[in-house]
Amino acid sequence: MCNGNIDINNLVFGGGDHRKYYYQVVSPLPLTKLNREDILLLRNAALMNMAVGSFQKPCLIKTHNINGIANDIKLIPNNLTEQAFYIVRDPRNVVVSFARHMKLSIDDSIDCMNDRLYSISNDNRFFHVLGNWSENVSSWLNAEFKVNLIKYERLVSNTREVLENVLKALGIDINNELLDNAIKATSLDKLRDQESKGFEEKPNNDFQFFNGSTDYEKDLTREQIKRIEDDHWQVMEMLGYAATR
Repeated sequence: MCNGNIDINNLVFGGGDHRKYYYQVVSPLPLTKLNREDILLLRNAALMNMAVGSFQKPCLIKTHNINGIANDIKLIPNNLTEQAFYIVRDPRNVVVSFARHMKLSIDDSIDCMNDRLYSISNDNRFFHVLGNWSENVSSWLNAEFKVNLIKYERLVSNTREVLENVLKALGIDINNELLDNAIKATSLDKLRDQESKGFEEKPNNDFQFFNGSTDYEKDLTREQIKRIEDDHWQVMEMLGYAATR
């Protein structure tokens, strides 16, 4: 699992679903010649290529996508998905973190989280279809395959227990020494130290990527909190995120 060292710019395990190498392998043309619709048409073949070509078994693939359809393409194909680990977080804290990450105002961040057609993109071809927060959550919890729900707050407060459950779900024997090393290697202090030397996935240098927990009550106005709760109270209550509405 881990020898005590992790390179945040070279995550061998659990890469994202937009790794361009795998798309290029199944594309007859250079990726620079393709548009986002072309990339979507390659998606299933690229994902299969990732699963078959990975030396890591089970193959772990990270995604931000909703478990839905874009341009008639199923973004998370059932035939390639054995199970999923879905990390969910209180949307009032997500709004603050997302605003910082995307260099948005809090109000614009709230708008994005309630946009059913919202997507994010690193360039004009590869993009993540997020949808709104409630629909994204519901799409995964209602999936046809097994979904292991992980609440961000519990991951922070009970890290070892959560990771043990993940390993059990994957059928991986628990090695206490390796697990301890993994937890230590991914502490906020160590991640921040690496980030200070450069992090490739960081979209801009105006904020700290590995920021940790957020206290929305200090960062949001009462009106902003109400907007979020009015938009998402049903899913929030289902997950145990008590609304003040």
